[in-house]
Amino acid sequence: MRIVKRALILAALIAAGISACGDKPAPAPAPKVEAPAPAPKTEAPAPAPKVEAPVPAPKVESPASAPKVETPAPAPGAQIMAGKDYQVINPPQPTDSGDKIQVTEFFWYGCPHCNNLQPALHAWLKKLSPDVELKRQPAAFNDTWVQGARTYYTIEAMGLVDKLHGEIFAAIHVENKLDPKVLFKDQKPLFDWVATKGVERQKFVDAYNSFTVASKAQRTKDITLAHDISGTPALVVDGRFLMSPGSYQRGDGNIDYGRFFNAVDQVIAMARASRKAAK
Repeated sequence: MRIVKRALILAALIAAGISACGDKPAPAPAPKVEAPAPAPKTEAPAPAPKVEAPVPAPKVESPASAPKVETPAPAPGAQIMAGKDYQVINPPQPTDSGDKIQVTEFFWYGCPHCNNLQPALHAWLKKLSPDVELKRQPAAFNDTWVQGARTYYTIEAMGLVDKLHGEIFAAIHVENKLDPKVLFKDQKPLFDWVATKGVERQKFVDAYNSFTVASKAQRTKDITLAHDISGTPALVVDGRFLMSPGSYQRGDGNIDYGRFFNAVDQVIAMARASRKAAK
């Protein structure tokens, strides 16, 4: 049942804005129409009598053009709708942000789209309302992804998220110093890399191999499944509303992050109103 549900959600995201390739069927041929019989030949009419051209009317100045009126911008939230801009998670998942509205970012370090999201996400965080809180959540669909989750939980346990989270993305996607497929089998390149960032290598190794970090990493598969995540990056608002930047693809194939985060703000406002009404 869960697999069917995830397939339906993925189909909704595809319908929301991701083009599919396929051959367009050829149109059916139009029915053959018999050419009409030629009209009987008729004699040309006699020429009309010559008429004098009328005196031209006096020139009238054209009236002044009306002042240009700007088209008002659409009201915020006017275009947002379920199934297009967000998916409803059923059942809703618990959050750990207390009275604050939690926005959960599901990511994988090896995902180039997650890497592309980071600059826009950081800019959005600078304007975040005080009653909203971001939680980073590694996603996992297989054991290679679990290794990435383990890397994140290690830097979280050591208090190094602000220092190394963005650096890990850069090391994989920009500098080509780390390869997730290699790290799945051999973590030595990761341990050597963190040492170049001023982190004590052995302390990092110990944290990485700790029971706490290993347990958290293994739970990521269940967390990913429970939130109906079918791909990354994805944001979940208040444990109830799933959103994907892929739904905001422009004609050139790039993501319109401005539109995406505008929609995120609207869903946050919707969650806020729902909480207020429930009190």
